[in-house]
This record gives sequence, structure tokens and C-alpha cells, in this order.
Amino acid sequence: MRNLCIFRGHLGQDPELRHTSGKGMAVCKMSLAVTEKYKDRETMFWMPVVAWGTLAELCARYLKKGSDVEFSGKLRQNEYQKDGRTIKAFELTAATMEFCGGGAKSTPPASTEPEADFPF
Repeated sequence: MRNLCIFRGHLGQDPELRHTSGKGMAVCKMSLAVTEKYKDRETMFWMPVVAWGTLAELCARYLKKGSDVEFSGKLRQNEYQKDGRTIKAFELTAATMEFCGGGAKSTPPASTEPEADFPF
């Protein structure tokens, strides 16, 4: 069985680029607004997205709040404790990214596939 998910939407905030303390690998966190359309209504949910290495640097350089973008990668479930309760949350670990809309000041490539430098 393969874990591959594809989400397309708009970024809700500017990407946050950081580097790991050990090897200094780039990691970029984003929040993607994904819209689902039905016959009589439309709903929206937020999908947390994390990118690593070269892809993280590209996201931080070319994306901004409102960017129309498509990510594909692994869907992961994280667990953490809050107020004595166990909270389960999903997050997409991006393997590829494709620009879907215009409007960027600099012209990025049409799509990006990172080198094998993300940790999964």
C-alpha cells in the first residue's frame, strides 16, 4: 500500500523557513486552505504542510500568503497532549510542489521535485 496524497489550495500565511539544529537542514512549514465543492455547498479546511531540504528553500523563496499551489507527499498523523487530552492531527510531508497560479514577482519553475533530501 502506498501513502500518496495530493492537495491543491491557497497558502493562508507566508511560509516559515527554519533550519534543524544538527545538520542545518532546511524545513518549511505552511498552512494550505483546501476547498471541497459539493452540489449545494462549499467547505474549506486547513492542511498543515511541511517541506524539507531543497523543496523547503524553494517554497520559502517563491511562495507567499495567497499563492495557489499543489503539494503531493505523505500524509502523517501526529499526536500530542493538550490539557490532559491526546490530540491527533494530520500533516502533509511534501515530496513535490507545483505552482498553479501567477502573480509571483520572480518567475519560478513550473514544478519542482526535490532531490532525495527529505527525511522519509
